[in-house]
Amino acid sequence: MRRLLLDLGNTRLKAAWRQDNEELISPITDSAGISPTLCDVADEIWLSSVAPAQQTQSLLETLPCPAKIRQVTVPAYQHHLPTRYASHQLGVDRWLAMLACCAISPGPSLVADFGTAITLDLINSKSEHIGGYLLPGLTLMQQSIIAGTAINAPSGDISHQEIAQDTISAIALGSRQSVVALIEKMLKQAEPQTQLFIGGGDARVLAPYLASSYRKEEFMVLKGLARLADLETQ
Repeated sequence: MRRLLLDLGNTRLKAAWRQDNEELISPITDSAGISPTLCDVADEIWLSSVAPAQQTQSLLETLPCPAKIRQVTVPAYQHHLPTRYASHQLGVDRWLAMLACCAISPGPSLVADFGTAITLDLINSKSEHIGGYLLPGLTLMQQSIIAGTAINAPSGDISHQEIAQDTISAIALGSRQSVVALIEKMLKQAEPQTQLFIGGGDARVLAPYLASSYRKEEFMVLKGLARLADLETQ
């Protein structure tokens, strides 16, 4: 079985080619990067999208191929990972990332994805999603305080300080530490032995501030798509 996995996010498109147990993951920045030849040899195409409907439809229209296209929604597949969250409101990217982490570590886990938005989701020892949090990403946090105030924040790298002593560092460190504090609080309130997974573009920025141990996973949504496709064919 040859599958093309597509993750259409808020800022870019990522793809993975999977044939049997072999997996190749490589970023694709726009739909033009998906060659017709690649689509023609796919038996199935699995799509996760959190983009606006018009953007998703435009992507689908670039895939005129004989392969069956499956666009994943949480309500349709949540029997593989039950959730207490309102399933029609739960982002499919969040759900797929959790599904991937459950396959890696079946026990309780906290899945943190640091992208355009930050999502924090808890899974209990029964492999059930019990809920989570949705926050602005680091860039959005910093942009919002500058746009909503008269603060004049010069551009540049933040200085290496534990307590900020200049404005740009105060904004950057404040946003980072607020996210880390919430994660550490969630871990303290979670079940014992809860595994922390982190991923997303800002994972490398936030990882040094975490006191708890963690496992960094790239392309969690694509790995979740691969896991879902496997479950659906068992």
